[in-house]
Amino acid sequence: MDTIRKRRIVLIDDSLANLVALEQHLESLEFEIDKFTSPLEALSAMLSETPHCVLVDVHLPDMDGLEFCRTVKRDPQLRHIPIVLVTGKVFSDNEATKAVQIGAFDYLTKPFNIVMLKSKIGLLTEFSWQRENKKLMEKIIKDKLELVHRDLLNSKETKRLADTLKDIQQELEELL
Repeated sequence: MDTIRKRRIVLIDDSLANLVALEQHLESLEFEIDKFTSPLEALSAMLSETPHCVLVDVHLPDMDGLEFCRTVKRDPQLRHIPIVLVTGKVFSDNEATKAVQIGAFDYLTKPFNIVMLKSKIGLLTEFSWQRENKKLMEKIIKDKLELVHRDLLNSKETKRLADTLKDIQQELEELL
C-alpha cells in the first residue's frame, strides 16, 4: 500500500441478476466493484485486496450476511471495513439492533431507494478511503523524516571528519 488507490466496494448476493443490477446503479460512482455470489469467496478476495465498503445480502446459502459481518469484524485486517446489510424483508427493531451489535454499519431493505443507496455507499467508501490514505500519508511522512534524520547524521559525521582532517592537516603543518 504505497500508492493511493481507487475506491473499491464488494457486492455479495446469491443472485447474479441482483449483483448486475446493483453494479449498474453504482457504476456512476466510478468505484472498482467486485461481485461475489459466495461470501466465502468474497472473504478470501478481501484478504488480498481490501475493499472500502461491503454490501452483503442477509440471506445467503453458505453463510448468511450476519455471520459474514461477524467474521469480518473478528478479523484484525478487515474489521475496519463498513458493512451494509441488504434484506428483502423489513428488519424488526430486534434484528436491526443485532446487526449493529455484530458490527454492521447499516442495513437497507429491498427494493431500496437508489439515491439513498448511492449516498450511503458514497459516504462510507469516502470515510474508509480517507482513513486508508491518512495511514499512507503518515507512513510517507515517517519514511521521509527518517531519511532526513539519516542525512542529518551523515552531514554531522561529514563535518566531524572534515574538522578532524583539518586538525590533522594543522598538526602536519606545525611538524613541517
